[in-house]
Amino acid sequence: MAKRKFPHLADELLIQVCEMFLEGKSTSSIAAWLTQELRRDKHEPPVTREQIYPLINDARQRKLFTLNTPLEITLNRRIADVYRIKDSNRVVVVKARGPSALDHVASHAATLTLKLIKELGRVKRQVHIGLGAGSTTLKIAQNLAALLRSEPQLPHLVLHALSTGSRVDQPRTAPVAFFGLFDTTGITMDYVGLFAPPVVRSRDYGRVKEQPGVSTSFAVANAIDIVLTSLGSASDEHAAFNRFLAESPGDVTILRQHGWIGDVQYRPYSGTGPILRETSVRTVTLFELQDLVRLAHTRNKYVVVVSGPCGQCGRTRSDALRPLLTAPDLAVWTHLVLDMETAQELLPA
Repeated sequence: MAKRKFPHLADELLIQVCEMFLEGKSTSSIAAWLTQELRRDKHEPPVTREQIYPLINDARQRKLFTLNTPLEITLNRRIADVYRIKDSNRVVVVKARGPSALDHVASHAATLTLKLIKELGRVKRQVHIGLGAGSTTLKIAQNLAALLRSEPQLPHLVLHALSTGSRVDQPRTAPVAFFGLFDTTGITMDYVGLFAPPVVRSRDYGRVKEQPGVSTSFAVANAIDIVLTSLGSASDEHAAFNRFLAESPGDVTILRQHGWIGDVQYRPYSGTGPILRETSVRTVTLFELQDLVRLAHTRNKYVVVVSGPCGQCGRTRSDALRPLLTAPDLAVWTHLVLDMETAQELLPA
């Protein structure tokens, strides 16, 4: 332990110094106050502003205060340690739990996306953003649109629909439906839609991708710089992919036989990697899981995966998120945004 520089100073004075510092008072004003206090009893040389910092360190050594790391930061660091993530800043644990957690997670994901847009804007004139389907991405898009409206300077933005969406009874959760949120004066924005059937037979998929309009969307997919997507859990009955499969029980059986645990962009995976076994039907989506892995390992490309609780039942998706942290073939992300309950479930007891 370093030697205390002011061993004679009373604890009461040290505590007051720390409180004044935390209140935002300048070191010069704190030094002047302390000089006056010390001269009440005996003649002491004036305290300089440079001495305030060693005084605070003395207070710490005397255990007059302790630093308590916020739980969300502790969880962030533990996840980075347990899953050997080199840059803990790539994992954002949001201080939220319960019914409102998804709203907070979406808000933080939007803020992170704006930060990435600005970073790319320093090296690119155009930034392309791919939006996934679903209620989580809808919330992110709503928050991001609001943030963009208050930004004085932005690069030219291009929004891409990553999929058609799979719910004909919920068109507002399709990516093309999000575009209207950004159609605001002051934001220079272009759009690339994806107009294809919500469900196609797997054997026809190659032909569907070559259809006019659809082929154009796939042709420019490599321009996408930032992917925004959530994930689904095979054990969550409300997940969009699960509802999509409700009319194909044979496909559900096939996927479960292959260890299906979750999906990203309607592409299923097990605990070790993508499920390559073809099902009878599928959705149309710009990226397969291996494409997202490649994107996540490309310089100046980002994949933001958001794992908040289910918006209907509140169930977490930690079971589906864990393989994305452990399996190299599922390293589809550069940034993760999750709530506290999900983070805690990812860690050993």
